[in-house]
Amino acid sequence: MPGKPGIICVEGQESDVDEYWTRLRNLTWKKLQIKEKESLGDIEDNRLCFNQFQELAFLHDNHTKQDLGQFYQYLQDKQLERMFNLFFGFHGIDKK
Repeated sequence: MPGKPGIICVEGQESDVDEYWTRLRNLTWKKLQIKEKESLGDIEDNRLCFNQFQELAFLHDNHTKQDLGQFYQYLQDKQLERMFNLFFGFHGIDKK
């Protein structure tokens, strides 16, 4: 999710993920932190939540701010809604 704060989710073999974060931290960003890390041992492709790297924007109708409700729904669809509280410090609301 672009903007401040931006959110990056990385999945894969632990060595690949660690290398990715090392390269990402070498970029000239002011602050980058890992909020959550789960080690699942050998991960199978069919257990991954994401199938490609992509930038997602959940914009309000005025296209100037992110819609966190849409982001929460996206996380719910991936069965990752627990991460919303971790990222933002409050619980999302289920609109279904």
